[in-house]
Amino acid sequence: MNKIFTTLSIVAIGIASYAAPAFTHEEAYVKGEKAFQSGNYEEALTSLNSAISVASDRYKYFYLRALVNKNLERPEEAIADFTRAINLKPAAEALYERGVIHLGNGDMDAAKSDFEDVEMVGNNFKNIQYYLGLIYYRAGVHEYAIKSFNKYVALTGGDGETFYYLGLAQASLKWYDAAIENLNKALPYKKNNLLIHVKMYDLYVQMNKPEKAIESLTTMIEMSSGSKRSDYYMERSLLFAQLGNIEKANADRAKSRQGTASVFSEM
Repeated sequence: MNKIFTTLSIVAIGIASYAAPAFTHEEAYVKGEKAFQSGNYEEALTSLNSAISVASDRYKYFYLRALVNKNLERPEEAIADFTRAINLKPAAEALYERGVIHLGNGDMDAAKSDFEDVEMVGNNFKNIQYYLGLIYYRAGVHEYAIKSFNKYVALTGGDGETFYYLGLAQASLKWYDAAIENLNKALPYKKNNLLIHVKMYDLYVQMNKPEKAIESLTTMIEMSSGSKRSDYYMERSLLFAQLGNIEKANADRAKSRQGTASVFSEM
């Protein structure tokens, strides 16, 4: 009898150990989280897939898997997982991350919707104001772009990209002084950006400030070569002529012709 009882006990223990999973979904999640933090994204994905296959009602599982897919450069899979996470809990962090991916994909309407939802939830994502400004700027809604960029500057102190787009938005509304001020603020961050100097030159011409336009053209000449440099010399010669400085106008005109001749000789 004892032998039978012992045998049944051993069999029961064997069945129980065979039926029990190797790990729980919580353990699989923790394993995936550690792999994610270590940059082992494929390993993290495998663990999170296991966790979700058992428990598909956990916000944090889908949110973390979305971040993994984002780092694996799988934007569509990331968006799908952020959406599943948001459906379980409309948290600001998931809305923000999904909005960033939509923006990267060029889906401005979807990005705008997500960022505005984050604002409604209440958040600490300062970058949202920059992203909204960029969306409004690209949509041609420049006054809203300026408001968002200014909010971002107030929160962070600003950076080269923000001052650049803020200046462009203000220039579009013919707010010339403010545009020049912000484009100048962008220069320390973007010293080799020819486009800033070209825009400032254009603004100075519209403001009828030939001396300042000449300053911008001088920088443009230094940063350019070939036919473009010849064109800038010719434009500067016209401004010197406008100011009555015929000597410098003639000198620039000669440099322009010399540069053009050099370009043709190389063809």
